[in-house]
Amino acid sequence: MSKMKVAVVTAATNTIPRFRIDMIDEFVHRGCDVLVLGNDQESDWDVYFKEHDVRYRSYSVSRNGINPFDDIGTLRELEIIFEEETPDRVFTYQAKPNIYGSIAAHRAGIKAVYVMMGGLGSVFHAPDLKSKLLRSVVLREYRVALKHAAGVFFQNEEDAKTFECLGIIDRNKVHMVRGSGVSLDRFPERPLPPQPVISICWKTCAR
Repeated sequence: MSKMKVAVVTAATNTIPRFRIDMIDEFVHRGCDVLVLGNDQESDWDVYFKEHDVRYRSYSVSRNGINPFDDIGTLRELEIIFEEETPDRVFTYQAKPNIYGSIAAHRAGIKAVYVMMGGLGSVFHAPDLKSKLLRSVVLREYRVALKHAAGVFFQNEEDAKTFECLGIIDRNKVHMVRGSGVSLDRFPERPLPPQPVISICWKTCAR
């Protein structure tokens, strides 16, 4: 019996060790063949991912850029990778992987795409004209991207309701999680400091 192949797509490879490696290790522990797609060069991460029994491939993505031609290139590159790798499950996080990763996976014939929303980002809240214009574009892209998603993970109910009210997702696709979690192995519990931390920071900043 062949292993289930899982692809995890990020726009910032350096966030994997901090936020997603425990999830990835669990996939490997359960017998999955895991592929990570990120923006950094493969040579920079080869040793790290091999230690976790994970394969890594880089792709081109401008995390904060708004050039549509760059984004079309990202979409096409992800589509080619998915056609080559044929993963059974795709998990995306961060805005551009959520949008272009989902669309590319659908075009490549992958039905099990799961989007992880850490937050809606400043573009959904900023009042300036540029953010409003960009928001209208992002909303349209999310409508297309999440139409075929198998599930969307939110970390707070307000974001889920926002997407639902805007007609971006159906409620039956929403899954609520209580944050990304913290590894107690890497961040063990410690006693509280004798003085309030906020008070100490305030005194330092006020000097």
